[in-house]
Amino acid sequence: MKKFLLEPPYDVVPYFKTEPGLPQIHLEGNRLVLTCLAEGSWPLEFKWMHNDRELTTYTSEYKYIIPSLQRLDAGFYRCVVRNRMGALLQRRSEVHVAYMGNFMDTDQRKMVSQGHAAVLNLLPITSCPRPQVTWFREGHKIIPSNRIAITLENQLVILAATAGDAGAYYAQAVNERNGENKTSPLIHLSIARDVGTPETMPPVIVIPPGNRSVVAGSSEITLECIANARPVEELRVNWKRNGVRIAGGLHSFGRRLTIGSPTSADTGVYICEATLRGSAFDAATAKAFLSITEPPYFTAEPESRILAEVDDTVDIMCRAMGECGEAAPQAAVSELPHSPQNLLASLNSSHSHAVMLSWVRPFDGNSPVLYYIVELSENNSPWKVHLSNVGPEMTGVTVRGLTPARTYQFRVCAVNQVGKGQYSAETSRLMLPEEPPSAPPKNIVASGRTNQSIMVQWQPPPETEHNGVLRGYILRYRLAGLPGEHQQRNITSPEVTYCLVTELIIWTQYEIQVAAYNGAGLGVFSRAVTEYTLQGGLLEPGAVGHLSFTEILDTSLKVSWQEPLEKNGIITGYQVSWEVYGRNSSRLTHTLSNTTHEYKIRGLSSLTTYTIDVAAVTAAGTGLATSSTISSGVPPELPGAPSNLVISNISPRSATLQFRPGYDGKTSISRWIVEVPSAAPENVSAEAVSSTQILLTWASVPEQDQNGLILGYKILFRAKDLDPEPRSHVVRGNHTQSALLAGLRKFVLYELQVLAFTRIGNGVPSSPLILERTKDDAPGPPVRLVFPEVRLTSVRIVWQPPEEPNGIIL
Repeated sequence: MKKFLLEPPYDVVPYFKTEPGLPQIHLEGNRLVLTCLAEGSWPLEFKWMHNDRELTTYTSEYKYIIPSLQRLDAGFYRCVVRNRMGALLQRRSEVHVAYMGNFMDTDQRKMVSQGHAAVLNLLPITSCPRPQVTWFREGHKIIPSNRIAITLENQLVILAATAGDAGAYYAQAVNERNGENKTSPLIHLSIARDVGTPETMPPVIVIPPGNRSVVAGSSEITLECIANARPVEELRVNWKRNGVRIAGGLHSFGRRLTIGSPTSADTGVYICEATLRGSAFDAATAKAFLSITEPPYFTAEPESRILAEVDDTVDIMCRAMGECGEAAPQAAVSELPHSPQNLLASLNSSHSHAVMLSWVRPFDGNSPVLYYIVELSENNSPWKVHLSNVGPEMTGVTVRGLTPARTYQFRVCAVNQVGKGQYSAETSRLMLPEEPPSAPPKNIVASGRTNQSIMVQWQPPPETEHNGVLRGYILRYRLAGLPGEHQQRNITSPEVTYCLVTELIIWTQYEIQVAAYNGAGLGVFSRAVTEYTLQGGLLEPGAVGHLSFTEILDTSLKVSWQEPLEKNGIITGYQVSWEVYGRNSSRLTHTLSNTTHEYKIRGLSSLTTYTIDVAAVTAAGTGLATSSTISSGVPPELPGAPSNLVISNISPRSATLQFRPGYDGKTSISRWIVEVPSAAPENVSAEAVSSTQILLTWASVPEQDQNGLILGYKILFRAKDLDPEPRSHVVRGNHTQSALLAGLRKFVLYELQVLAFTRIGNGVPSSPLILERTKDDAPGPPVRLVFPEVRLTSVRIVWQPPEEPNGIIL
């Protein structure tokens, strides 16, 4: 019998395993790697093109690398793959490089008549991607309202302008990709007053809608129409399509109409109609045409290039003849696997972010299935691979990591040695149930608006965390630092991202939190922000408390007080006034800082009655004065010496002194003086003997200043600029006049003093301070080691010096 080696009679043309996705945005200087994942009969060769210009010739390299992106590298990239069967051109991959230019540096001026609309255009600025724009007036963020609009082109429109709208406006543009932000020059708006301006003005279209064209399958399209009238509160904007009024999709006070997932059925003429309610004026109208374009598709597929026209297999016969008969083996030609059948998708009852898929195993194309690929489409977006390697034995899988309240379709294909087969029929669109928002609103800002109100502004949570359609916000607040219950405000529109909290307490701090909610419930509250209400409008502070007098002498006395309970704002100072009782002409006043709560009044006359007033001061003025009447004393004399001095209960650290007071000198005795050593040890010197030890020496206190028996010495020492308070080391006995301080910090400058003590107490510390530094030593390890930039062949290392350098780092 003869043996034959059966090989496939054809080659496989190139085909792509994946196609480029959505446009990419990268930062300047980043490394970009583009890949061309293709298969087919080898050898495969690849060529790269940029904006239809050849970058490379055909090579075996399937990657194209740009080490450091520049703006000129932005554009469309595509690869061409070929083998001996032919060549194939990949879809274009769009690459953007994030950057931001500058506004033109020149102030602008604009004037409009009172009652008309003021349209402030955003000054030109180049940016990729398009910047997020916020408008400000004299430092305050502008919030859209029924009278203020911000267009899709970032124009600021002020309707029914009044004199109060005049001022300086500017815009802040933020590139969310690279973090740059730029502030525009000022636009000075003036309002021309016209005495004959009527109270009512007919509606007029200020910003008409424009004709729009969008590809079917887009997520949404928005038309915009802004109108002006007077009074603007009675202005109404309605939309019609082909003559029929539209009720859904309206927001931003009716100025915008959003059409979700547009299809060819949404094509037509859209009319914006502005009317002034309760007036006889004709309606103002503007129209726009919306066209929906369908993506191209093939009406007939080209025939596959094969060597034989067969159904699924071909019989190749090799007959061997012999005396015993004949034999004929059979071989089957491998092909792509068929598509999986009966693909079903169902919700997972135990996991809300997952969907269970099941299918019937397809014909394998006479080659074992290697794996399955699962693709999904979220909210009609383009298909993308979600699971790229599902085992060949599987006929079902759980798809995880999905987002609540979004719709999904799925499809599955099988892969064998020949390649990737056709995808299965798509599943029916399945919507995951809503869940409460999983993130709080962001950028919470609170500012005191009046003395009893606070304005709170925020931005919605990230869209990926909405978990459904937002229906509003809950704002809760309470007194800061107290455990009391919260009070709440319900904002029932998701478009309203501000709230004026009223009926608050004057000049009081509150903590405020905001959470979003949808149909499934309330989401996560934000971190608390704190803010004060403003100071009381014209309310002065209340009276100071606890007015008292001490140290009353013939020509002076000390007055003390406490701050008022009712501050009604920030206390900026105090006023102390005094006058001879009943003589206003002798009145004197002294102003003190807000940290002073006592004052010594001098220059009084002895044995005289005075009226003394103390009042607190805020920005609102001087508060209610607290007044008292007191008489000065007689001229004092020196006190007499104490007598009958007795010392008892003597211990190493204390003793009891008892004596009889002498003559008081016609005033109260303020204190008693008990003598301790009145001088410090002499000839104090210090020398560092190691990195942790300092030797200190001194001479005794002069005998005439000892004031008793010296029981020992105390060494006061502290690390300069490091230790808040000095530490002490006690040396017992009056014969030892040196000490070795150990356990000190390495290479640190120390301040040292020595004092003597008797049984009465501590004497005077030596002066000036002795400064001595311990010797240096080996340093500790560097800290905070990080690797901010890691490349294939290099790494950048950043560290900070050791916390304990123990010397000068060389």
